[in-house]
Amino acid sequence: MTLGQLHTLMEYEPTTQTPLQTVASDLAAVLKQRVLLTRGEETAESTPAEEKDVLAEWLAKGDGYLTQLPASQRFTTAPDAVPLVLLSGAFNPLHEGHRLLLEAARKMVSWDARAGYEISVLNADKGIIADRELRQRLRQFHHDRPVTLTRAPLFTEKALLLPGRIFVIGVDTLLRLIDVRYYANDEAKMREALQTIEKTGCRFLVAGRKDQRVTNQNEAPFLTRDDVSIPLGLESLFGVIPERLFRVDIRSTDLRAALQ
Repeated sequence: MTLGQLHTLMEYEPTTQTPLQTVASDLAAVLKQRVLLTRGEETAESTPAEEKDVLAEWLAKGDGYLTQLPASQRFTTAPDAVPLVLLSGAFNPLHEGHRLLLEAARKMVSWDARAGYEISVLNADKGIIADRELRQRLRQFHHDRPVTLTRAPLFTEKALLLPGRIFVIGVDTLLRLIDVRYYANDEAKMREALQTIEKTGCRFLVAGRKDQRVTNQNEAPFLTRDDVSIPLGLESLFGVIPERLFRVDIRSTDLRAALQ
């Protein structure tokens, strides 16, 4: 599907926001981003040369965190640059569902709460994100909210690195966080990990999603935090984002597949 075809699809959709229109908008944005990047890596939207050294130095150093500020795309290691409300993810690609989720969570916390994104450049399965790939992903956030880079793929690591933050997650992530299979089938280890997060002053806001365990997503039920049995004593660690405040049935996986 070309960028032109997507724009045509969007023009003939009704003015009310529909899932089809939302997906078309996201696909068009991703295609546009790819076109800009293939026309030349060093465009006006690219990070200034002197700032690229900051990112390269941080990647080589390998500790702490680095925050990209919106609009200027400059980097800082200042602790107060890290937003209170953080949506973690790979953002491959960033789409409107991410933005709407972060905004819903921010409003639940406080009308003036600072919100942004967090990307771990280290993935437990895939290793470190390549320098060029990371820069391309960061360009998606131009004129958006701050993006904090870490080397903390696990939420226990994120919490220890960024204490006091509120992490925004989907119910699918919640299910993994409390699944003892991810802790060598040891419930004590699961509790210890979640209690470590709790002690840092961090907590979670959980958004509903269709049950990702169901192969046919058209038949998958919509699950919220209230549908999950939280381990006794840890209920207060997980707040709920009501469906009336946020529901967008878009998956980055589907967007990537549509671009193949």
